[in-house]
Amino acid sequence: MSNKVSVAMCTYNGAHYIQEQLESIGRQSVMPDEVVVCDDRSTDDTVAIIRAYASRAAFDVKLHINEKQLGSTKNFERAVGLCSGEYIFFSDQDDVWYPEKVKRICEVLDANPRLGAVFSDADLVNGELEPLNMTMWQTVNFGKARRAKPLRDVLLQGCVVTGATMAIRSSIIPLISPIPKDWIHDGWIALLVASTSALGFVEKPLIGYRQHARNQLGAKVVNWRQKIMHVWRPSLAHAGMVALFDREFSDYSQILQRLRECQDGSRGPVPDEVLLHQSIEKLEEKIAFIAIRRRIHQNSWRGCLLALEGLMFRRYHSYTYGLQAFIGDIRPRL
Repeated sequence: MSNKVSVAMCTYNGAHYIQEQLESIGRQSVMPDEVVVCDDRSTDDTVAIIRAYASRAAFDVKLHINEKQLGSTKNFERAVGLCSGEYIFFSDQDDVWYPEKVKRICEVLDANPRLGAVFSDADLVNGELEPLNMTMWQTVNFGKARRAKPLRDVLLQGCVVTGATMAIRSSIIPLISPIPKDWIHDGWIALLVASTSALGFVEKPLIGYRQHARNQLGAKVVNWRQKIMHVWRPSLAHAGMVALFDREFSDYSQILQRLRECQDGSRGPVPDEVLLHQSIEKLEEKIAFIAIRRRIHQNSWRGCLLALEGLMFRRYHSYTYGLQAFIGDIRPRL
């Protein structure tokens, strides 16, 4: 492997766990060339711990403290922009990397130049790094059958990519930047890459994804009984569903706009023009179906007919999690 490797790490009041994360990066079988840390104005000992580690690290640790708080998504965008490597790994402040993480993902990127990004599974662990006997992919239903499907189509149903497991090529930065503030960086990057080139994955868990009270975002372990109760709970009949669809409409319209910018050449060359054209058509269909689902929750007498039409033409299976979403849409109408 000859490509320079950077790690983009974002921190905010992470003193409780960041030492373990830094140490795990330092135990990689293939070391990164640099770790770029963007701190979002921590008020605890996070910065002091990073500086102490930097003084003895086997690689460059470059600390940048934001002038004002940016929030997670924009902080990651800034960290990526400051990286100099061709391969850029994302790092949270509270996980632990397994020793082969960098080596394994770099091998996948080296073997397939078409891949714009690669992600992996992750073991769920508690605050003391004790196993929870479940992986991240199990919580997002990314099993063998869905892994065999085109990743773009899977991502149009819902995100299965965890940013803490992801690495990107620096060549995709013009595609993904800027990241809209309403998006989480991993979902934005994964869908854009899968829509324009290729997104790869490693089935083996390469990190311990820590679940604790301080998580900004964490894995939600949901069993079938909880899924059924979620579908049937009365709160889903409220006007909040319309607001949710408004948000989704806006979010996916931003993805569509970025893909159209790729189509007109303003984002540089696209590796797969045919895939891009197909992805634009898929996004248009998904956005149209979001608008239909919004109407379902606004219209009491026609809602069931619209939902049944969506089920018949498999739009629920193409753009949502299928029957679960269908039942959630028609329940308030029954």
